[in-house]
Amino acid sequence: MSFLSKIIAVLEKNGVPTQTVHFTQTPLPDEYAVITPMIDSFEIFADNKPQIETSSARISIFTRGNFTELVKRISFSLIESDFFVTDRRYIGYEKEAMYHHYSIDTEAVI
Repeated sequence: MSFLSKIIAVLEKNGVPTQTVHFTQTPLPDEYAVITPMIDSFEIFADNKPQIETSSARISIFTRGNFTELVKRISFSLIESDFFVTDRRYIGYEKEAMYHHYSIDTEAVI
């Protein structure tokens, strides 16, 4: 299973509709997530060959409801699924769409 498909599985397990890079479903649900791949890197080398590859992504969560429980639930589900949660932050409230926007940055060894 790929890095992105593992993230999608975690989000779907938490009942959050998810797409990569751009959410196209209409009408928009009350909560959804967009995954943006960020970095694929080789962390450790031996004999001039990469030994470990890590991938990172930003999960942007959009919700019209209370985001704190949702973010907590997703964060712990990611950790339980062997992801590193490297950053969590509230981006802001989008007045026109009426969504709270929160991001979770995550990494995993692949």
